[in-house]
Amino acid sequence: MRFLNSLLFLFSILILLSCNVSEKKVIKEADQEVDAKAQSRRQKLIGTWALNEQVVADESKKN
Repeated sequence: MRFLNSLLFLFSILILLSCNVSEKKVIKEADQEVDAKAQSRRQKLIGTWALNEQVVADESKKN
């Protein structure tokens, strides 16, 4: 009986550890997704800024 209790205890610890690892994996994937979205947004803003600068330069050349 004592062996079964020990085995059950070890099995429960193993389950808790595996849940913790999968939780960390989910968190890491979510962080990567947020970072990718932020990077995309930064690139769009930089592209818009560069386009605006080009328009201003073109307008100043016309005048």
